[in-house]
Amino acid sequence: MKHKLGLIFLVLFGVVACAEKAPVAKPEPPKAIAQELQSAVANEQVTVEAKLAQTQINLPETILFESGQARLTAEGKKTLKEIVTVLAKHEGYSLQVDGHTDSKPIGAKLARTYPDNLSLSKARAEQVAQYLKKEGKIRQRLVALGHGAEVPLGSNETAAGRKQNRRVSLTLIPLGEPPRP
Repeated sequence: MKHKLGLIFLVLFGVVACAEKAPVAKPEPPKAIAQELQSAVANEQVTVEAKLAQTQINLPETILFESGQARLTAEGKKTLKEIVTVLAKHEGYSLQVDGHTDSKPIGAKLARTYPDNLSLSKARAEQVAQYLKKEGKIRQRLVALGHGAEVPLGSNETAAGRKQNRRVSLTLIPLGEPPRP
């Protein structure tokens, strides 16, 4: 019996030893990716920051969409192409696309298409995600979420704060890490 336990231990130890020797692709540090993105994106309104193990890119509404619309502008497509060239080089991440709006209610004319801010934010996030997929260079797992006015950066009481809140965020999350809220 003692001999069998020793053999089992050796077999298990051998498997563990083999697993430790296998090369594991480690994702780039978020600060390095953030720096690479910041230098690749020509538009100064785009902000990039490293947060713990994640890299976040904030794109203001004015770059990507006309007011109240979810169709990408030419400037939005150009900016996303600049971002895609960097993201395509980095594997080991999932990509979360978050749409955000301010808290002002949707106007009557626009409400026929988007009944509320949550619907508009979802449509915008989905448009960005579809564009990134269409480019065909993004290998990351991709998720699109709409948050409406629920995750503001600024105060919805001021015009400057509302402008800051109307955005799409792209977050690179290392595989195995929980998504950010």
